[in-house]
Amino acid sequence: MVHSRNSDVLRALSKGIPLSTIGLGEIGGRIDCRGIRLEPIKPTGKSFFGGLFIKATGAVSVSKQHIERVDFTGSSLDHLSLAECVLRDCVFDESSCKHWRLWGCTFADCSFRNVDLRFSGLGGVDGIGGTRRNTYKAVRFKAADLRSTAYLSATFADCVFDHCKLNKVDFQGTEFERCAFMGELREVMFYRHGFRGERFPPNSMRGVSFADAQLRMCDFRKLDLNDVVFPAGSDHFVIHNCRTQIPMVLEELASVSGAECISALLRNQLDWLGENQKTAVFSVLDFEECAGRAVASAAVQVLRQAAARARVA
Repeated sequence: MVHSRNSDVLRALSKGIPLSTIGLGEIGGRIDCRGIRLEPIKPTGKSFFGGLFIKATGAVSVSKQHIERVDFTGSSLDHLSLAECVLRDCVFDESSCKHWRLWGCTFADCSFRNVDLRFSGLGGVDGIGGTRRNTYKAVRFKAADLRSTAYLSATFADCVFDHCKLNKVDFQGTEFERCAFMGELREVMFYRHGFRGERFPPNSMRGVSFADAQLRMCDFRKLDLNDVVFPAGSDHFVIHNCRTQIPMVLEELASVSGAECISALLRNQLDWLGENQKTAVFSVLDFEECAGRAVASAAVQVLRQAAARARVA
């Protein structure tokens, strides 16, 4: 019975048959696809993603479908390939979704709680010079594993990233609007434009909140950040009028023994300031990690003095 159910869902997805027509029943007002296991059906080959040809292990391929109100909780959906699909009000909680390949798709009001999305191409575009991107609207990522996910460009609007694993994720020129990040972000990179991605709209970071996040060695490149809510608490230090103040801080830190790596972090910020950026955020824990607590404390004191000057100015 389980094998037959898996086969029915696989056949429906691959052939464009609406899931609502194959007698799956409902759970919580959604089509019940809980615990589905999709096995790859295509032979191993090559596929194009983000400017590179990559090895593909075979995948269930779904094209130009509307998938609405489906509960995939606890499913095995690895190597799923979706092109120009719309997924609305779908639940992928507790599922394995590794090695997804997405092009020109829209996800709206979907839930990814405790989902493994590693090695997935969430920010792919439709070939060299393509302009069709993936869009995520009001999608909830909670404790999702997003490590090693790949992006050229995509749009995330009104999305929540709640204590997700984002270590070393490079979002390139992905757009974020009115999104909230919570928990630790370590070595995460955000850009105004991704590599050779100038044909896409710039990432404005409009209305993005890091109020409940912890930023560790994160990079914000050529972004103005003037509409961003920075982390609260003593682990972060926000400095205003940063274009003027950071050079002054660097000059003062030159006399602080052992502060060279902190100065390097500040220079990196200065090098990547957005054209109209006025505010920058620094992680005190990053300072402590690279220079020790005593030197970090001295650097923070210099930053406090700079902040006081900025307020007066």
